[in-house]
Amino acid sequence: MPKGSHDALNKGYSGISFLFRHLPRSEKWFHALVMLWVISQLSTSFAMHVHGNTPFDQVTAIDKLHIYGGVCLFIPAVLFFALVLYRRKVTDLYPWLTGNWSALKDDLRSLVRFRLPEPSPGGLAATVEGLVYWHCCWRLPPVCCGFLP
Repeated sequence: MPKGSHDALNKGYSGISFLFRHLPRSEKWFHALVMLWVISQLSTSFAMHVHGNTPFDQVTAIDKLHIYGGVCLFIPAVLFFALVLYRRKVTDLYPWLTGNWSALKDDLRSLVRFRLPEPSPGGLAATVEGLVYWHCCWRLPPVCCGFLP
């Protein structure tokens, strides 16, 4: 493996280790559960053959596993979201709301130099995480009502 790739993998591993180092053991297991659940949702989605006009008797076991698995994932997802907002400051996830661009600029400078940035509050990773949460909250009500924008 080339040296640059090895450094990037080590940097990624250290970032993940940094994120999980300060979490209680129960939250580490909660993260693992949600991650495996999401991976199972992604893997079962490849085998789905359901459309809006598919009769229920033609829905396969994989389709039902995916549908009910997604419905059941809603509760842990809401708990996960609430836990993140409880632990993190809004300014960590959305630094641009307060005009704090410094950590984001530093991370972007690191990426321009082909280096992975160190994880930091208000940095690129936290900003992307905040945007994902914002997108999920924006998209969640229409999805729950059966409408996909």
